[in-house]
Amino acid sequence: MRAIIFGFLPFLLVTAFGRWYYVCKVHQLCGDATEIKKDDPRPATLDLTDEDSGKVIFKDFDEFSFSEKNGLPDLNENNETFIDSLAAYLNRQPSKNLSITGNYLESERKTKYGYYENLGQARANEIRELLLEKGIEEDRFAVDYDIVAGDSLMNPIIFEVFDNNGNNNSNADSENTGNGSERLVKEAFSFTNMSYSDANFAYNSDVFQPGDAFKLYADSVRTYLSENPNKILTVVGHTDNIGGDEFNDDLGKRRAESAKAYFNGLGVSNTINTVSMGKRQPLATNETDEGRQKNRRVNFKLE
Repeated sequence: MRAIIFGFLPFLLVTAFGRWYYVCKVHQLCGDATEIKKDDPRPATLDLTDEDSGKVIFKDFDEFSFSEKNGLPDLNENNETFIDSLAAYLNRQPSKNLSITGNYLESERKTKYGYYENLGQARANEIRELLLEKGIEEDRFAVDYDIVAGDSLMNPIIFEVFDNNGNNNSNADSENTGNGSERLVKEAFSFTNMSYSDANFAYNSDVFQPGDAFKLYADSVRTYLSENPNKILTVVGHTDNIGGDEFNDDLGKRRAESAKAYFNGLGVSNTINTVSMGKRQPLATNETDEGRQKNRRVNFKLE
């Protein structure tokens, strides 16, 4: 019996070594599981461009990634390097501001995120927060959003720098670019400079019917103003370009007054000013339904 055992033992050792070599050396499946590398599906197509010149400032970074119906980015090391590089560029170029466009899918249209009307705004804001943590001033950001067809979000965030020339939500009228199109203004979509679309109004109506996102925002503003009695809220009404100047100026003013009345109803006693810019400050082209819907909005500025 002892002879059989000692004869069988070398066979077991050879078999064990063979299995170890096959699994560990050939297929590299041994060791700590954290050492196993998986392919990252993110395309390295993210870049930073200059809106005015079209110049690509840097490129070939990994795209940011977001789970469906979620506004928080899932950052990898390359994304963090991009944020660091972007912050360093903005620090070197104080004459430049940054536009962040957040995209979202058609299937995410009804998803709300905090006091943002859509996930595009929310996603852009989360990226802005990362740059604020790097010390970039809040007034150097503009936010935009777009809805994307299909079921895959390959480019969730678009970055562009633009000249700091007062075009960021200025009170000046928009200009003609010289090629027949209007110069578009930019807005912050931040707590102190927030806009809501005409989803809160019936078509051509000045009756304010706030949605859930606005109600959350208004409640936060009410608390903020109660703690800062010297702060002023300015409500600015905007329209698309359908109709004449007089009609749109009046509609914008009535919508701003209606939103003011809502805050008064919440018990806000701070000064609330109302202004109408009519159709003079488009955020997007008026050539499409989506663009006109963006332009029909009410802007809330805490000053």
